Amino acid sequence: MKETQDKLERWYRLDNSADIYPMSLSRTVQSNFRLTVTLNDDINPEALKDALNNAYSRYPAFKVHLRKGFFRYYFEENELQPRVFPESGVFFETIDFKKNNRYLIKVSYFGKRISVDFFHGLTDGTGALEFLKTLVYLYLKEIGKELINPDTIKIPGDEVSEAENEDSTAKYYRDFALNDDAVGNMTGNNSVYIKQKMFARPGYGSIIALMNSSEVRTVAKRYDATVTELVASLALLSIHDAYLKKKDNKHMAVMIPVNLRKIFPSETLNNFTTMIRCEVNQNVIPPDLSAYIRVIKKGIREGVADKDLLQKKLSVAALMSEKMYLRLMPSRLKTLFIKVPKTFLVKPRQTLIVSNLGFVPLPADVSREIDKMTFHVNISKKTPLNIGIVSSNDIMSISFTRMTVSTEVERVFLTRLAHEGVNISVLSNNREESDAEERKGKALRKLRQTYYKAKWNRKNKTNND
Repeated sequence: MKETQDKLERWYRLDNSADIYPMSLSRTVQSNFRLTVTLNDDINPEALKDALNNAYSRYPAFKVHLRKGFFRYYFEENELQPRVFPESGVFFETIDFKKNNRYLIKVSYFGKRISVDFFHGLTDGTGALEFLKTLVYLYLKEIGKELINPDTIKIPGDEVSEAENEDSTAKYYRDFALNDDAVGNMTGNNSVYIKQKMFARPGYGSIIALMNSSEVRTVAKRYDATVTELVASLALLSIHDAYLKKKDNKHMAVMIPVNLRKIFPSETLNNFTTMIRCEVNQNVIPPDLSAYIRVIKKGIREGVADKDLLQKKLSVAALMSEKMYLRLMPSRLKTLFIKVPKTFLVKPRQTLIVSNLGFVPLPADVSREIDKMTFHVNISKKTPLNIGIVSSNDIMSISFTRMTVSTEVERVFLTRLAHEGVNISVLSNNREESDAEERKGKALRKLRQTYYKAKWNRKNKTNND
C-alpha cells in the first residue's frame, strides 16, 4: 500500500492548458523557448551542474520526465542526474531528451553564458524566470560569491507551496459551447506570413538588440503606448516595409502572450497565459508607426480588459481535459485530433509572436554579477520569425529568432528604432553567412557528382561500343 502511495506522489498531471504540447512533439518540432543569462566571468561547468541539481530540489514539479498514458500524457519524477552541456554551435537546437537524461529543461554553457531551454508543456515564461533566477543564484554561491539570502528568489529550504503547483487553468475553467465566439477569436482568419528562403540545415538565426530600457520607455511614452505595443507595431510595420510589395487581402496579425496571473489571481508556476491576437489591415491602415500603434494598442487593451473573453480563452485551452468525451479519447486519437488540422492549415493564424517577459527584479548582489539576459521564442515553418523581450539592470534585449536567411525585417526594425533616438548594440550568430557557405559546398558537391556520373556513363558507353 505504501509503495502505491509513493508512486502516486511521484507523478504530476500536466496543467490543463499544457496538454496540447506533447501531442505536437516530433523529432524536429518541439515547443521550446530559451532564456539566457550572461555573467561577468567564464562559466565553471562543475559548479553549474551542482547548482542545477540543487535547483531541482526547490522545484520538484520540474524534476520530471514526460510519460504517455492511455488517455493522456503525464509527468513522472525523474531520478536520473541532471546534466549540463557545452553549446554545440547549433543555435536553439531541439532537446535530445535521451541525452538530457529525459529532463524537459536543458542547460548549456559557452564562455560567460548560461542558456536554459524549456519545454513549454512544463511551464511558461513566468515559471521559467523563477527557475533561472534560482539557478543563477545557486551557481554564484557555488563559485564562492558572498550573497545574502534573497527575498525575490526561491531557494532550496523554502517551503514549496501548493499554490505554486496549482492548475489555475482548471481553477478558472468555465464550461461553454463549442460554437462560442471565443473559439473563433482564438484562431482568427488566415494571415499574411513571411515566405522567404529557409536555412539549408538545422539551426536558427539570432539577432539580439541591446539598449537602455529607459530610452525605449521614453519612445513608447511619446506614442502613449507600452513597450509591448511599440515593439509589436514596429515589427508588423517592418514586415510590411521589407516584404509586402503588393496588396494582400489577408491581414497581418501579431500574437501577444498575456500573463493571466494578475487578472485571475494565481501564484502558479505552471502554464497560465493566453494569447491576444491583433490584426492590421495593411490595405486600409497607412504604413505609419503612429497608425499601427493605434490599432495594436486598441486590440491589446480591449483584449486584456475583456475578462469574460479571457476566461473563455483559457477554457478553450483546457478542452482536452475538461470535456468528458475528449478526456475519454485515447492519447493516439487526441494526437491525430491536434496534428491533422495543422497539416491542412495552408497559412498560419499569425504573422509573428511578440512576447515580453518584462523587467526581472534581482537582489543587488546578484544583479551586479549579471551582464545581460535574453529571451528567444520558438519558431516554426509557418511562423519563421518571432520576437522575445526581457529587461534586467536597465538593459533591454529584443531578440529575433528566425528560420529564414534574410535579415531584412531586423534591419528595418532596428533602423526605425534608432531613428526614434534609441542607442542600440547588435549581436548576431551570423547564421546567414554559414548558410551561404553550406549552400556553396552543397552546390559544388552536386556539380562533382554530375561530372563523375557523366564521365562514368561515357566510359561505359565506350566499353560497350
